[in-house]
Amino acid sequence: MRALSISVISKAFNPERYGALLRVLVPKYAASGDPTSVLEGYLSIFTTGAITVPGGGPRLDLADAKFDGKRALLANCSLKDLHRIFGVESILLWNA
Repeated sequence: MRALSISVISKAFNPERYGALLRVLVPKYAASGDPTSVLEGYLSIFTTGAITVPGGGPRLDLADAKFDGKRALLANCSLKDLHRIFGVESILLWNA
């Protein structure tokens, strides 16, 4: 059995953006087994804002406009579920 793990540490909360990045970096690392391929992908994102998908796929563009930070904070958030869990105290959470 073969397992690997890559983690992303960031000050910004944007699981969709970093999930898309990991969906590219994990297969890259699994194919080569070389950590420099992950570094290469990170540097590509850091310098150009895009990364080449392994297997000749299209380039993944991680532009800020595509992965809006405000939208990430509200993704999969239901006010009904929040009220059901916290009851009256949900008003305090909403005001915070």
